[in-house]
Amino acid sequence: MQANISYEKAILQAESYCARSEKCISEVEQKLHDWGIEPSISEKVISHLVEHKFIDSKRFAQAFANDKFRFNKWGKNKIKMALIQKKISNELISCVLNEIPENEYNAIVSTVLNAKLAEIKRKEIDLYKIKSKLFYFAASRGFETVHVNNIFSNE
Repeated sequence: MQANISYEKAILQAESYCARSEKCISEVEQKLHDWGIEPSISEKVISHLVEHKFIDSKRFAQAFANDKFRFNKWGKNKIKMALIQKKISNELISCVLNEIPENEYNAIVSTVLNAKLAEIKRKEIDLYKIKSKLFYFAASRGFETVHVNNIFSNE
């Protein structure tokens, strides 16, 4: 933890930190706190970063949701909870989740759940246990239960 960092140096460090990847306000606040920057200076630094578009909540939420959906194969519920933890507004979360193409979302959900179903079926015979494991898996990934029901209705 550094002590007595000037406003100018804090700006430079924060700009560098934000330039590497999309950050939200809460992440930058935490980083400034970790660097030992006083709260009064932190507020000014955050204002500067927002004003100069180093931090943009909508841009962050879109990038975060897109990455978690496409690369980590997270469902909308899990993405929503993660964005809430990052102190993103509910209106912005709803907007960003609605931007995920429904056909692409359904395709990924189907692919992930069918792969998990095949894995479970190799180990389990009891249909009740298979369904419960698949529902648990879907919930842990943030997928809605309606998608699990669709998997079983297609069989």
